[in-house]
Amino acid sequence: MRDRLRAWLPAAPVDPYRAAAGRWLTEDDIQAAAARLLLDGPVTINHRGNLALTGIGADVARTAGHPLPDALLAALRRRTAATTLGIIASRDPVFRAAHAEFHGAFRARRAAAARGCLAATGLLLLTGEL
Repeated sequence: MRDRLRAWLPAAPVDPYRAAAGRWLTEDDIQAAAARLLLDGPVTINHRGNLALTGIGADVARTAGHPLPDALLAALRRRTAATTLGIIASRDPVFRAAHAEFHGAFRARRAAAARGCLAATGLLLLTGEL
């Protein structure tokens, strides 16, 4: 059964940052982007928990290869000192705009699907009541 289902469903890649968005906390996708930058080497964390650029991260020719970590890396490059992830997420308008643009179309499609699902549920409840 599982093999037939896998053959029937299209093989669509799942974006890890969209999968992490809004699961438990509002900034899970941003934390995942910071973790990716930390593992790849352009960012380090100091003894106070602040994000800081390394020599690799200061090179403007280097990118992270994904829009969300790239926006976070660009936000860190605009800062003159190490900063927390929360400060960037809440107070950097360029990063917030890039974050909203990344998730905008996907959230609009999900909201439209939820409205359709809500209408269908309402119709089923009304039919059941009659």
